[in-house]
Amino acid sequence: SNEKMTHHVKFETLQIRSRVALGEMASPEPSEPVDAAPSLDSNDDEGVDRDDFLQETFLQPGEGCRRLSENERGRDGLPGWYEIEANRFDLRVGPNYKKLGKKEPSLSAMFRQVSLDWFKCDSVVSPMSPMMDLPVPTVVSPHPDVPSLFVLTIAMPAIPPVIYRPPEDGPCYQVVFIAEMTEETAEYLKTIDSAPPAYRLFADWCREGCAKGSDFFGRFKIMGTVLNWDEIHLPSMMKRYNSKPCVCTNSGSSYKGSLPHPNEGITYVDMTVNVFRWGLMARQGLNSLKQKAPEMKFDITMTIEAHADEDMPERSLFASSVQFIDPFDGVRRLTTPAVEWLRLEAKKQKKM
Repeated sequence: SNEKMTHHVKFETLQIRSRVALGEMASPEPSEPVDAAPSLDSNDDEGVDRDDFLQETFLQPGEGCRRLSENERGRDGLPGWYEIEANRFDLRVGPNYKKLGKKEPSLSAMFRQVSLDWFKCDSVVSPMSPMMDLPVPTVVSPHPDVPSLFVLTIAMPAIPPVIYRPPEDGPCYQVVFIAEMTEETAEYLKTIDSAPPAYRLFADWCREGCAKGSDFFGRFKIMGTVLNWDEIHLPSMMKRYNSKPCVCTNSGSSYKGSLPHPNEGITYVDMTVNVFRWGLMARQGLNSLKQKAPEMKFDITMTIEAHADEDMPERSLFASSVQFIDPFDGVRRLTTPAVEWLRLEAKKQKKM
């Protein structure tokens, strides 16, 4: 019928526009003009299935890297990720940490990872969350400052490290982790005053974020452990930095938002770590590991750094293990026009 034909033509047009923007195919020849992608707040989208439209309008989490089953974990050459227990990481504990420097395995994580993706971008995209079809979490946060979802984006330069006047932006690879709140965390947040110290610390960090001048500026901390360092012959001189925490002092920025209608009551925090702003040695070290990425197995977690004993013990936000992925090759390209279009569509959804 004419109605079905209209649906087919418009949806195919939308797919072409999305794929061109993402750099997955060449732009059509001038002799084959493509109409503008249909808009949900116009009358032109009649007959277009809403779910299909949203899948093309927003970036779909989980398409970049597969979650591995228990039988697949550790299998050579099989890329993917899986959730791990947070106790693989030693975090700060009191009393008198400044003098004793004691650390112990983390207690259970506050969130659980649900997806992992990466993109090649013309420049650092921050925040990524408004352009992604974020999942509706199984647990909704009972605390006004603490989000139900946590998004971590790490922007890694796609260009060699520059010694003099290094740029703070440019072509990059962006790795995006999405995690949802656990049931245990939701229960603790219902009575935040009596919750373990790490939950109160995280609530304070969510409220004040990474604003310069805030007591919480530069307290977001990432830890990674390469599990097969010697096996894949990584530089021995760098091994002492394996498992060392990386505190995001001047490289972090945070954004707080909410899901589009009808889930606008569900909030998220998006934390972006811009590696362009790291010190020269750190950037050189990360750049030297690129060629070994497809062979690498590593664990990763993050936390909010505790300074006072009353804020300890620290606790992992979420923890996962990643194996044999290559975020520097075969990634989806997110061009500047794609970012502009996705942001525009996200704003339209907010107005609905």
